[in-house]
Amino acid sequence: MNDKERSEEVQRLISGLDDEDIKGLIARAIEFDERKIVCELAAECVHQKIKNYLKQRYWSEYNDESSKTKVVLELIKRENLDVAKIRAMLNEVQLAHVTRITTYEKLNIITPDARQRLKKYVRGKF
Repeated sequence: MNDKERSEEVQRLISGLDDEDIKGLIARAIEFDERKIVCELAAECVHQKIKNYLKQRYWSEYNDESSKTKVVLELIKRENLDVAKIRAMLNEVQLAHVTRITTYEKLNIITPDARQRLKKYVRGKF
């Protein structure tokens, strides 16, 4: 699917929404979030099946000539820093030099199901 087709699909999905009806917008957002979760789980299952397929054959990559798709299975090392130890080693000025703070906006929509899940982990008003 190219960008134009994706844009047309998005327009089809959001057509008919009333910008002044907040309840309708929230309902549609919840519907999209639920679809997104299902699609992510399905994609995760398919990715695991592809990994298993490659591992069973001891392959690290696969080329599909018909769709011109290449799949590569590689081992990636991730390096994490122990923030508590860094804070203990550095003073406030040094810590300010190495710390990068980014701000962004995030919209949280808490459904009754999500509220029930959150009650298990978070103490507060939900």
